[in-house]
Amino acid sequence: SSVTPDTYSIVACTGIPTLALVLRVDGVVNVKQFGAVGDGDLTGTGTNDTASMQAALSLGGSVYIDEGIYNVNQLNMVSDTALTFSPKAKLIANVGYGVSERVLAIDFVSNITINGNGATIAMQKAEYTSGEARHCLRAYKVEGLSIYDLNCNDSGGDGFAIGGAPNETCKNVLISNCNANNNRRLGMSITNAIVCNVIGGSYNNSLGTNPQGGIDIEPNPDVGYEIQDINIIGVRTEGNYGCGITVVIPKTESKLCSVNIDHHTSVNDGSNGGFLVVFGGLSLASDEKMQGMISYTNGVINTPRGSGIFIQDQTNKSPQLTIDNVRISDVGTNPLNTSSTYRIGVYVLSTPTATGTHQGEFRLSNVDVYDSRAVPTTVAAVWLDNKTSPLQPCKNILIENIVCSSFTNTTMIEVNTGVQTENVLVNYNDTKWVTRAASVSPLSGRYLGNTIQNSGAVTYGLPVAETNIGAEYSFYVANISGTGISIPVSGSDIIEGYVLLAETGLRSTTIGSKVTVKAYGVGVWRVTSISGVWAAYT
Repeated sequence: SSVTPDTYSIVACTGIPTLALVLRVDGVVNVKQFGAVGDGDLTGTGTNDTASMQAALSLGGSVYIDEGIYNVNQLNMVSDTALTFSPKAKLIANVGYGVSERVLAIDFVSNITINGNGATIAMQKAEYTSGEARHCLRAYKVEGLSIYDLNCNDSGGDGFAIGGAPNETCKNVLISNCNANNNRRLGMSITNAIVCNVIGGSYNNSLGTNPQGGIDIEPNPDVGYEIQDINIIGVRTEGNYGCGITVVIPKTESKLCSVNIDHHTSVNDGSNGGFLVVFGGLSLASDEKMQGMISYTNGVINTPRGSGIFIQDQTNKSPQLTIDNVRISDVGTNPLNTSSTYRIGVYVLSTPTATGTHQGEFRLSNVDVYDSRAVPTTVAAVWLDNKTSPLQPCKNILIENIVCSSFTNTTMIEVNTGVQTENVLVNYNDTKWVTRAASVSPLSGRYLGNTIQNSGAVTYGLPVAETNIGAEYSFYVANISGTGISIPVSGSDIIEGYVLLAETGLRSTTIGSKVTVKAYGVGVWRVTSISGVWAAYT
């Protein structure tokens, strides 16, 4: 090329027989200078502009896509390219895309900037009845990628696919105020990345082949995959058949995972709710665990077709999980999902394939589960469900300030019968009352953190202390009919701290009497607070 003055240059080009030289004005080439016409149509049967546009992109540098509809096959970007779209530009896939063909491929390059200005890349989704890899935009092993204000719709796979095969990690990626709609598989996938920030934008209406979600962060369980420093901030997901945002974590190369999701809004997303996190832990040795943190904060989940948040197989081998300051409203809107497990604020499940020795290692705080329906159908705010065999114990779980607002539900927290608990702490900012007319023995985890009051002569049997260390139960005498409240221990356990050094239970027939006991160790419950009149249970 030869440069004459500072405002333009003349560059040699190949691949376009009718042009030998192209003027680069103010450092920018326009794809129409290469013969691109931009008179295509949305059905992908107009003028094929692939060769002209590829010639422009192959030069690198600053490239401008002018106003128009460009029917294209796959376009490949080169390093050090700044691609700018006219707001009225559309890249539309030609008919007949192969199963692994995408509109814009950003593979094995560096230093790429795309300014979409609200332009659209779209494909022919109705044509694709199989496959999942026809993406609007794919980035593999890219270092330094920034995409602004771009729409990716109607693909046969993902709107945006960020990742790569083993050791093809994307690094330093920014996706800002972009949108994806009506894609066959996902709005966005992140499968192999270190430092990836998704800021703003919407990822909606995915439908066609699983997982059919908004954003899916899911590396393959293999060496050469990483998920580190992934930040999803201020995005909206709506109407996805699957989940709004999913995080699936197997064993990664470094055994380190860090994902931060903040200010996510989910509306009418699928049966797995607004947020799903699954720990796979495949191939972890007995002395290995995944390090790092997954956090979901300041979220709003409205009218999910299943439960609001779904946590699966979170164990002692998982990264630490924190969920804080989330409002969940009107769960279980899909009339075909009649199971109670689809009508929970936060549903925590351990399956028979769970990796680890116990369920737990997470913090759940400041969650408001709201039901505005005339006949509320929410079953519980939180359910710790367990389908392992033998049953895994629940350990090291902090649940605090959980609120069921705008409806009355006695089951704030449900724990499966027979599940051992250890260091499962449940705290509320105000007293949560549960009125029981019938006796319960032994008490289950559903009563943790609540104050149980009687409506007659009842017996509330404490579970075995050894398998429930840290569990705390409170009792209040509201009715003195018959024998009031009796609180026996299980087996050879004792209660310390009141009347005598060691008792086998407590009993009260005095209205207003209240006691709180906590499992402290093998065979021992202790009184942590007491008022009114109590006697030893005999």
